[in-house]
Amino acid sequence: MYNETNKMLNLLYERGSVRAYKDKEVSEKTLEKVLLAGKHAASGGNLQPVSIIIVTDKDKKDELEKLNLFPVKNIPVLMFFCIDWYRTKHWAELEHMAYTADKSIRHFIISFQDMMCHMQSICTAGDALGLGSCIYGTPKEAIPQLREIFKLPEAVLPINLVTMGYPKKKPPIRKKLDLEMLCHKNEYTQYSDEEFLEKIYKKHDKKLPLEENYLNEIYEVCKNVEGEDFAKETRQYLKEKGYIPDVCRYFGYKKYNADVFANQNKKFIKDIEDAGLRIFDDYDFSGGEL
Repeated sequence: MYNETNKMLNLLYERGSVRAYKDKEVSEKTLEKVLLAGKHAASGGNLQPVSIIIVTDKDKKDELEKLNLFPVKNIPVLMFFCIDWYRTKHWAELEHMAYTADKSIRHFIISFQDMMCHMQSICTAGDALGLGSCIYGTPKEAIPQLREIFKLPEAVLPINLVTMGYPKKKPPIRKKLDLEMLCHKNEYTQYSDEEFLEKIYKKHDKKLPLEENYLNEIYEVCKNVEGEDFAKETRQYLKEKGYIPDVCRYFGYKKYNADVFANQNKKFIKDIEDAGLRIFDDYDFSGGEL
């Protein structure tokens, strides 16, 4: 796909998620090299509010498998990435310093960014050493359970899982949006509806057939979110179109259903607060009266 002689660029251009691994152990030496790449990733203020739980124990794997949220069997390396403000909080406590990183949305966003940089560096390092990896966001569905399984202290929040090992086969290069859809010079580019759809469908060209089970689920999702009139209009629109476009597969049928994800807001806020991160409260540390 790309005629690039730079090996690192090729790794980045040709990366893909690996979900099937050879029955081959990743040596401690190789894993250490991969983890060192994460250690040197970009980090706001170089505070590195990230921790990784590397799971090797069979009993732990058995506990994780019971959650039924991500693959555990036949995975050589499991790495659970956590936002970690416990470490700096404990440091501040030991040195008698005021501390509010565990109460700040701004710090939370920075730590999320840092974790993603850390994680991507590790995945790229794995690719460079002949390994493959896949990132799973489903640990966020089981924050309380994972905190208990891993004995996480307050202010440590499990967010993502990276599986890693030697791939059974090289994953294909998946279609991506063109650069002109992702990159905007000086100001945001907005296309006409016709141009927009043309550019979108250069990537998202999958089509579902007009089967009743697809239509029924999409109808229910649209009704739950926008009401019955909208749902009827959508159903009629799809029948006239003659197929179900990819956006419906993403947000209306078994991917990121629009009537499920937003409903989880309160649960996630509670899970985050129960983990000791009080980032949704109002504070006034300016010295004035509350």
